[in-house]
Amino acid sequence: MKIEIQLELPFVTRTLDSSDFGVPEKVKFKGTDFTYNSQLNKTTTSALISFEYQNEEAEFNNDLKKKLALRAIELINHYIYHAKTFEHHSTDIVQISPRNTKNIVLEIKDKNDNLVLKEIVELTQEKPKYFQEYFDYLNEPGAFDVFEDLIKDKKGHLLFINLLSDSFYAIFEGRYNESIINSCTAIESLIFPKLIDWLGDKFHNKSNKNAERVLIEIPMNLKYELIFGEIEKGLLSVHNELLEKLKGINKLRNTIVHGGNKATKKQAEDALNYASKFILIVFMKMEPTSFKEEERR
Repeated sequence: MKIEIQLELPFVTRTLDSSDFGVPEKVKFKGTDFTYNSQLNKTTTSALISFEYQNEEAEFNNDLKKKLALRAIELINHYIYHAKTFEHHSTDIVQISPRNTKNIVLEIKDKNDNLVLKEIVELTQEKPKYFQEYFDYLNEPGAFDVFEDLIKDKKGHLLFINLLSDSFYAIFEGRYNESIINSCTAIESLIFPKLIDWLGDKFHNKSNKNAERVLIEIPMNLKYELIFGEIEKGLLSVHNELLEKLKGINKLRNTIVHGGNKATKKQAEDALNYASKFILIVFMKMEPTSFKEEERR
């Protein structure tokens, strides 16, 4: 099967005009050979991406069509990521995301180039499951009263409330690395005061400064172990899977910060999802048994 995807890209500069700037028309990206062509119009860039899809028996349901469309979006963002490096005078070149591109024309052709399917795929961004619960909680009647506390909280003790929302908006705008870093920072900003209070009480000379010095030297995974195994064990002792997920997200965060890796949309969504679940349990005191029962179903 031959997949062709057409997009009208707003706010994209001439950097992506392949006929003018010599952007490579053929590129191998994540194991797939793509052909890419683009042409600048007055206010937009028209892009055409094509690649081979090996599964001749595939059922092109909505999930698969969206997956194929997102594969093309990933490729374009790969181009944009590198193009921005050399387009120093441009301020309007942005990643393609549901924020600025809604509809994508998907065409599927057989090996003889006959049209099998042509359809408009809407590019949407759904909230990950546990972030949706968190979002709903913040939008309950009276919850907005917290806004005053957020504004007055000069020390940033409630920073994680903002960071989870920032993480979601970053996904919505295609900034996956930033989303993962925000999700991890949201957890850290919640647990560090707890770790400092708990550890500071263990010294002969009770001191938060002593606790801060020790915590600087402790890897994040061990901080999670302390939170799950001691400080919040009443809430978290049954959540071994969540503990391992958070360790994995922290490892991913480190590869981004220290190794320059680029995250995927799925990785960013997972990080936000499990960070939200952690905060639902620890800060909002959601019953851990309800999560456990849900995971069994």
